[in-house]
Amino acid sequence: MKDAEIKAANAEKIRKQYHPALCNAMELELYYDKDLLEFSQSVVLNTLPREIDFLVIRRIRPGVVKSELGKIFRKCNIWEFKGYREELSVQVFHKIMSYAYEYVSVHRELDGINDVTLSFLREGRPRNLIKWLESEGFESMKSPQWISRYSRAGYPDIQIVNIAHPEAPKVLRILSHKAEPDDIKSASEYFKQMPEEEQVKSKIVMELSYRINGDQRGGTDMGGFFEVYVDPLQEIIKQKDAELEKKDVELEQKDAELEKSRAEIERLRAQLATQ
Repeated sequence: MKDAEIKAANAEKIRKQYHPALCNAMELELYYDKDLLEFSQSVVLNTLPREIDFLVIRRIRPGVVKSELGKIFRKCNIWEFKGYREELSVQVFHKIMSYAYEYVSVHRELDGINDVTLSFLREGRPRNLIKWLESEGFESMKSPQWISRYSRAGYPDIQIVNIAHPEAPKVLRILSHKAEPDDIKSASEYFKQMPEEEQVKSKIVMELSYRINGDQRGGTDMGGFFEVYVDPLQEIIKQKDAELEKKDVELEQKDAELEKSRAEIERLRAQLATQ
């Protein structure tokens, strides 16, 4: 296989990993708001077998979302992810808008498009899209430098999140090509505070971060921080897997004992029947 083909194949692998990794990163970033929210990583639209890969975060009860990403949340919040060098264009915006309208038409509990928000995660600011939004009468809303927010009557509120910005949440920034050792360290420390069941999600995020930043910037030559901060998380997963395997073995032994007991009971019954 030629070098160009290998690079193309690796790029395609990374592209396919972006959706699950960013979905998991969003759930981890919004972990402390989870009692207010419900996450759906794949959404079925209409009655046809048509499944779309975008994240929907629904409010399931009232309350203040602590994460900056949730400041504009309404009943239904649709998220679209674009990986490194993937274009976030006007055409993509229209496509997601069509999904939003279709989602509203299927979910009758929503009163209309005003119950929806649209969020786009991308590395860098999509200047052409932002220029178009402003030319179409979308008004800029107050937001941090790493988020561009817009509103317009008859449309969902919109936010475009630059995950490569230095002030973006580290959980998301490590999935950009501009992650630094301190970003990885901060994200890893955050992940370590999560309950054990969340560690699987953090492993998926870290693995994609390693693929993006390690392949591009020397991997283990980057001060060894991947070994220091990624490997311990992987070790947690291994320990958890080992515990589950041990429990499986114990259950199999108990099943065997029960089966043996059943066989003995049947033997005794047969013996009693002949007396």
